[in-house]
Amino acid sequence: MSTVNVTDDLTPDLADRVLDLAEQAQEADGVAALSEQPLLRVRHGAPGGSARFHVLTDGGEVVGAGVVERAAGEPDSAE
Repeated sequence: MSTVNVTDDLTPDLADRVLDLAEQAQEADGVAALSEQPLLRVRHGAPGGSARFHVLTDGGEVVGAGVVERAAGEPDSAE
């Protein structure tokens, strides 16, 4: 069963699993799955309220992920 976890903070284990998925995606098609800013957010976290992480798991395996950047007065952006 697939589950979407939406959080402002990734645990270190979950961040590593998202990074692994991003690497697998790049190896598969030669294109970086995340640009620099979202990649840094996954690796190092984000100041309170400035990012939200959406992680799709299936049977405990991370099969999809998205990072939503949030800035006051600006539209949200996502990858």
